[in-house]
Amino acid sequence: AIQTLEELKLYGFNYIKFTGGEPFIREDFLNILNYAKKLNFDFDLSTNASFINEEISRKLHLLQLQFIHVSLDGYNLESHEFVRGKKSFDKTMAGLKNLLKYNKNIRLGCVIHSQNDNHLSKIVSLANQLKVKEIIFSMMSPIGRMDKNSTSVSKKSPQELIEIISQISSEYTKVNHNLRSDLQPISFTKSEKACPGGDDFLFIDSIGTVSPCTWISEKLPQFHLLSLHQYTLGEILN
Repeated sequence: AIQTLEELKLYGFNYIKFTGGEPFIREDFLNILNYAKKLNFDFDLSTNASFINEEISRKLHLLQLQFIHVSLDGYNLESHEFVRGKKSFDKTMAGLKNLLKYNKNIRLGCVIHSQNDNHLSKIVSLANQLKVKEIIFSMMSPIGRMDKNSTSVSKKSPQELIEIISQISSEYTKVNHNLRSDLQPISFTKSEKACPGGDDFLFIDSIGTVSPCTWISEKLPQFHLLSLHQYTLGEILN
């Protein structure tokens, strides 16, 4: 991981999004973040917060991350654990409260699914109560382990959900979403590149396999073969 950070810097990358799974499963994860800071990367972090104690929260504050993204998919145990699994809600809430003791740049990410799509305002209310800076809603997609089972996906259309979200008011928390009701193809000018994958953007998974992006690693596995255990980053980029 340290060698990869050095190679990313060598090849001109300057921003890293650390994510998972859950990155804090690695006991050396703070060491990796500290080294990224030493190399002058800007970076942010996505976590379910279940491993965040007060000491980790304080150390994260010292790193001055762009933001810390915490996954929260419900306003109570039932709606959150419908997606995230049993005994996850209390751990996430405890970690989130620890984060908020030292870090003000917290962003909640809420995936909309069939068990929370009628309670989005309650999720915002919880975020507001905790004084979280921002919440961003996104749609659940049946990929990965859910590829053959879409029963958890919300039946509401993106347009319906956008209208619901637009009507939610919040005193403290900024409410955003990345939903699109416009399904028209994106057009690019001649001066624009349609895809930065493999050039300005890379996805490196937890075992060191490199892909142009997360979507390609899922949909086009033939581009998700080369590992940093066997090749240098330069060889893979070439």
